[in-house]
Amino acid sequence: MSLINRMVLGMSILFCPLTANAATNWSQVDWVELHGPEKPPPDDGYEFKGAKGGNGLGKLGLASFGAGVVTSVLYLTAEPDSERQDKMGTYTLGLLGGGVALLAIERVR
Repeated sequence: MSLINRMVLGMSILFCPLTANAATNWSQVDWVELHGPEKPPPDDGYEFKGAKGGNGLGKLGLASFGAGVVTSVLYLTAEPDSERQDKMGTYTLGLLGGGVALLAIERVR
């Protein structure tokens, strides 16, 4: 056994809880928190929206941000000082800025 393995084994024996007892029945285990029909779901402060969603601006912002990433790649692959590079640069700034703005608006709402 290597020195590191011996140290880990020694530390685990030294710092293990001496009063640990095995539970033979799951009803004896009080640290497991069950959720289901018997108990209500955990309240994490998150509200689930209905089937209609309600996060349309977030989806539109994400799509705009993704399109901005695509146009930024096209900007980088265009010839330097060309009209196409200028157009792609303008589109990239507009799409990325609009996407970030829409995501921020959705997050604030």
